[in-house]
Amino acid sequence: MNKFLSVFAVVLTPAIPAEADELSGTFRTEFDKSGGVLHVVFDQCSNDPGKTCGVIKAAYDMGDSPRQDYQHLNRQIVWNMEHDGRGKYTGGQLWSHEADKVFQSELLHRGDVLKVSGCVGPICRSEVWVRLD
Repeated sequence: MNKFLSVFAVVLTPAIPAEADELSGTFRTEFDKSGGVLHVVFDQCSNDPGKTCGVIKAAYDMGDSPRQDYQHLNRQIVWNMEHDGRGKYTGGQLWSHEADKVFQSELLHRGDVLKVSGCVGPICRSEVWVRLD
């Protein structure tokens, strides 16, 4: 009987709807070298609603004070990400505000956590961003 239940549970697992891990809402980045963080809002790309993009909507300094003068507010930081239906997003790009470089990027979304990784040539980097709303 236990073997039957185990097999039954494994067979049902793929039936979880893909919408359960749809990436939208506001995520907080990791702290940068200066101690600041960004709030990035994810939604459908305006130029391609089938893909996902992220826009910088707020910046905070190390004391958690808003940086109204942050020059990159409303700038796309992630664009053209394609969803595989299982929480993985690929094929897009990520702009690093610290390095001022664009990376080929991959996102892995699980609940309130977003693993963001990107590479320029052999140089790769990853961060974990956390959902705020």
